Amino acid sequence: MIREPEPVWALDAWKDAEKERREKEALEQGKLEGVVRQLSGTNDGIFFLRWLLRETGALVQEYPADERLSVWQAGRRSVGMQIFSLCAAVNCADKVCAKQEQTNG
Repeated sequence: MIREPEPVWALDAWKDAEKERREKEALEQGKLEGVVRQLSGTNDGIFFLRWLLRETGALVQEYPADERLSVWQAGRRSVGMQIFSLCAAVNCADKVCAKQEQTNG
């Protein structure tokens, strides 16, 4: 049986939905980058970003024998790597990865 081609209007609706999704993602990305930029402007903010990366295990490689634990840690690392990507996007990854920790008070 020969399939009939999709109507052109269906393709246009898909393109419009895709464009809207990308615009929404770009807006969200901009907001998140703004938050990370503000955090990276203070010593306490840098401390918080370091804490997030440390708690998520983003910069640590581990190979647990238990596959359930491995999957759990991979999920945590994924969140941490998204945070690290935001840091890199606003050029503060070097501050976050520096060994020296300071506090505001």
